[in-house]
Amino acid sequence: MNLARTSFRILSGPPTRRLHRAPISLQKKKAAAVTNDVFDDEDQWGTVEDLFPSAPVAKSSPSLTSRHVVASTAVPSSHAPAPLEKAKDRRLSPGHRRHKFTALVRFVEPRIGRNPTKRTPLVRRTVFPQLIQLASMPEHLRTISELMVTWKEGRLGTQGKARFGPDGQPKGAHPFDEPTSELFARRCDELGVPEHALAVFGAFRTHALPLTLPAARRLLRSLSAAGRPFADVVTAAALFDVHQLPPPHEDLPSCALLLGACLRHLETAEGAQRKETQALAAELIKALEKRLADAAPMPGSRDVLDKTIRQWLKSVMREVNKFLQQQEQPRGWLETWMIRSRFLPSSS
Repeated sequence: MNLARTSFRILSGPPTRRLHRAPISLQKKKAAAVTNDVFDDEDQWGTVEDLFPSAPVAKSSPSLTSRHVVASTAVPSSHAPAPLEKAKDRRLSPGHRRHKFTALVRFVEPRIGRNPTKRTPLVRRTVFPQLIQLASMPEHLRTISELMVTWKEGRLGTQGKARFGPDGQPKGAHPFDEPTSELFARRCDELGVPEHALAVFGAFRTHALPLTLPAARRLLRSLSAAGRPFADVVTAAALFDVHQLPPPHEDLPSCALLLGACLRHLETAEGAQRKETQALAAELIKALEKRLADAAPMPGSRDVLDKTIRQWLKSVMREVNKFLQQQEQPRGWLETWMIRSRFLPSSS
């Protein structure tokens, strides 16, 4: 990869061809937020049993906690466990989770694609968040991405080729929603395969999975934290423009995360790569200073997404501050913001 050329595209204007999509709001979507433990939010996406009509379901009765409870596990309301016990019971053992994943895949496979062998019951796109939640190994994520292709072809495809307009936008309803995109990026990060997320988001015509700003930030961070080649991080930064996101240097978290990856790469880069990385880092430092000049301090928050971004920025800003100190460059602009955000202790 020509790092200098790619870096220029990241920090310059848009290319001649890009996906035409309505600008994605930079504001955080509260409704789309994912809880800290993706295995505890089954109520948000629905349970796996809901997709199996053959499962014996108890008839409506005031003695049952829910009309969706499977008969064999129904609990009389008089003996219903406490809310905390319910939450704990929803946690599945590794073996049970693998079994549910396999069963759900077998249920979905014959019902999607251009020529499904089973027409009913219909499979909704909410099945993909359930599959992603149940994934417990990298092979599961690869299976999910293959199912995404089959699902996309069934929704958009004709003779194996998805229908896209000249602007790159899929015709008709989009196969996947943004929360699914963010959940997929997170699970790839948690299972240690951020490069798989990069491959899926980088092949939009194949998988049709949109890259959102929260997912793009996580992709930058996970590739760098996992020690993947710096070229992969640069490729992820280039996807911002492909998916019509704001350039990385115009988004504070993305700019900081990309800069942190640059500084870590400088520790081992040599020759021409080192010069190119130094030039990119210098541009990102200028961009970061400009962003912080207008940025409010980042307070503490109970929101999961806010806490995650704050944790990432705290670590990266300390690396940047250390680098500026070693290079004997001005860093008052950075330390002032870090103190206001309580990333550094106040000197007073």
